[in-house]
Amino acid sequence: MSSNATAIDLTADNKRSRTDSMDASSGTVQPRFARPRITPRKLSILTAEELQMAGLQAQDNEPNERGVRHSGRQFNIIGRFFKEAGKLDRPVVFSLYRTVTRDGGLTWSYPEALQSDSGVHLCEPGLVRSPDGRQIAMLLRENSRQRNSYIMFSNDEGKTWSKPRELPVTLTGDRHTCRYAPDGRLVIVFRGRYARGNAIPPVDGDCTAWVGRYEDLVEGRPGQYVLRLLDNKKGHDTTYPGVEVLPDEIGSFIVTTYGHWTEGESPYIVNTRFFVEELDSLAEQGTKIRLSEDFMKVEK
Repeated sequence: MSSNATAIDLTADNKRSRTDSMDASSGTVQPRFARPRITPRKLSILTAEELQMAGLQAQDNEPNERGVRHSGRQFNIIGRFFKEAGKLDRPVVFSLYRTVTRDGGLTWSYPEALQSDSGVHLCEPGLVRSPDGRQIAMLLRENSRQRNSYIMFSNDEGKTWSKPRELPVTLTGDRHTCRYAPDGRLVIVFRGRYARGNAIPPVDGDCTAWVGRYEDLVEGRPGQYVLRLLDNKKGHDTTYPGVEVLPDEIGSFIVTTYGHWTEGESPYIVNTRFFVEELDSLAEQGTKIRLSEDFMKVEK
């Protein structure tokens, strides 16, 4: 028995312009990229006076919905950057770490490992709270390209996490960035990148989005739609997405990211816009993707 998912190609919708590029002629710079080196991150600190001079406002570390005042970060590392002359493990081990700040980011606790594995390479966590704020879900890239993406859950503000669980193929990709639509649906933007032999062809290598409900994450369901937001022309070199919901009447999503949008040219940054209610009318034009009964594989 199989199930269907609906893939909608928003790049094929020419009823209105969705994208804006960063162009020198418009007063902004069209960027060109060099391959970055892996180097330590550095912290800059501004005083309240310096923030005021820059036209910014200091943000207090206010308690969240559950009265918790601290902030946390999850990140991955492959085992050779915590100490001098660190060496890469063989076989490669990917570890997921947690670190906490209680002073707005001035200092951080020493990273503690949440999960380590040489078989499943989990990294690039993207977090989202449940609608009631009581649970945090963490979506993870699987870098060995042997399995789908994974998910973990925390019910205690990130102190402890559930065992990683594989996600449906419709949520498989890298750099998951999550926002809620005004109608309560969850939109997750990521790079479409799949386990070998298990790709969703309309969105593989492109800037992709998933639309569903938070409960779909909990129950392991495939969600409502998979979207092709932007058509990347070079392999999988795209998509570290910034995602915001605009305060307009329709709750427009704006997604900003880099990619190879013009054949044969260097990558540059564009943004694209959509709103979830329009997707329901576009769904009939979408491509039906046959999935296995457990939603883990694309059926040929």
